[in-house]
Amino acid sequence: MAVLPNEVTRRGVTSLLDSLGHRHPVTACADPEEAIGRLRREVFGLLIASAAYGDAQLTEVVRETAQFGVKSLLLLDSVEPEHIPWIASIPFDGYLMEEDLTTESMAEALRRLERGRLPIPDALARLFITHAGRSRNGHRVPRIQLTPREHAVLALIAEGLSNRMIAHRFGISEHGVKRHVANLLAKFNCSNRAQAVSVALQQGLLT
Repeated sequence: MAVLPNEVTRRGVTSLLDSLGHRHPVTACADPEEAIGRLRREVFGLLIASAAYGDAQLTEVVRETAQFGVKSLLLLDSVEPEHIPWIASIPFDGYLMEEDLTTESMAEALRRLERGRLPIPDALARLFITHAGRSRNGHRVPRIQLTPREHAVLALIAEGLSNRMIAHRFGISEHGVKRHVANLLAKFNCSNRAQAVSVALQQGLLT
């Protein structure tokens, strides 16, 4: 589902997704409330929403997508430093820049999403890092402390490795990896791996 206020952008994103040859049709709408209603009635695998709707509406939409196991991507028409706090506060599974959208870039974003990695434009990643450790009011917040093993697991999560692959890499059980992942999510106060990677970027824990 593409939830975008601009008709030209909706048509463009829909066309890009259709060109990738997915079996399921793309639903496009301009109203976040309509999107929420359809999420409750129909089955979707992906939602792409515009940052133009603002944090209140987007928070509600993403809450619904998470409830139904739908992955979500935020589409931005620009990246401004003052937008970073609210962008980072909403647990999107990845990010896209409107000016960078091509069939190739869309396909790569979807591949990264399927592998559990965080699709994120370089410009946005740099802003997350630049503003690492700063709260909404600009004051420093305590840096999250990780054990060496947790940091190593975090790096492999950012590379898109599954729990089984991480377990094989370290020679430990998959249950042990799950415990490390659970500890990371708790420390970052995140509900999923992609959001944890996003917070880690803000904190400067990933380079």
